[in-house]
Amino acid sequence: MKERYIREVVSSFPYPIAKNFVKLRTDECLESGPMRLKYILATGEAISRFLGMVILCQVRRHLEESGQAPPRSLSADFRQRFSKPTWGTWIHFAREGLKFLTEAGAPLLLEELPSFFARGKGGEISGGETLELLLTVRNALNHEHIKAMRPHEFEQLCDETFPKLEQALEGLEFLLDYDLTFFSRIEVHKRRLKAAKFVHRYKRIAGISDDFYGGREKLDFYMDSDSLILMRNSDRAHLSLTPFYVYEEKAGKAPDVFYYNGLAGATRAVYSACAQGGSFESPDSLRGDEYREDLDHVLVLVTSPEGKGEVAP
Repeated sequence: MKERYIREVVSSFPYPIAKNFVKLRTDECLESGPMRLKYILATGEAISRFLGMVILCQVRRHLEESGQAPPRSLSADFRQRFSKPTWGTWIHFAREGLKFLTEAGAPLLLEELPSFFARGKGGEISGGETLELLLTVRNALNHEHIKAMRPHEFEQLCDETFPKLEQALEGLEFLLDYDLTFFSRIEVHKRRLKAAKFVHRYKRIAGISDDFYGGREKLDFYMDSDSLILMRNSDRAHLSLTPFYVYEEKAGKAPDVFYYNGLAGATRAVYSACAQGGSFESPDSLRGDEYREDLDHVLVLVTSPEGKGEVAP
């Protein structure tokens, strides 16, 4: 992977991916060993989670708008997978969700995703398959296995997995054409005889720094406030990723972007930080009730045979 592109990933990729990848550039991870292997796999998992969550949010939108029943391949064991998501969970949601959306002819915000998950004309493995291969490596490792590994084994695994991670990142170059943005406030500006303008106050959740670049943008439409929005730069088409990704300043140990990491009981959702914020449960957040309500809404949409009915038992 060219150094120029590496710099673009570090500075402009969505923060949940870039924050993991940059660890591979630190002194502790430059040499093949347990730390390097850890962050190769952690970056692969972060990519899988990001894509799985984006596609699941796209499925949510399609089900809301169409009323179409979700396919059994997605809905059959959705509650169990959704309650305790793993790396494999997000790959499953990405693969089955994208297949459903493609067959339904639903518009995609990330229009390049079908190509990322499709094999090349020469039979080259797809970006999605590289993530599955990384997952296979991770699943073959356990704590006792890692403790018994010798330096040459770590070197061999690093040499095997890093090119696969590079291939996935190269296949995701299109993410540079999208922004992950947190819209914290929206103001309405309306002059008599003029159409309303909506001034959006935002933080751009990109790169590796948590001093997120801020700004104001005046639009003819409004988006969800207090939400992380993935937006296409060319036409401002957008998709809300909340409650799967949330930006929190008070919940957790430090301000950070947190990702949904499962359910803990009937009323609590668990969130884990992309970097330094630790974790929290939804009741710890001032917006926790909103997060849980939205998560329950997704459960209703995907597990109901009618698409918009009651949650299937």
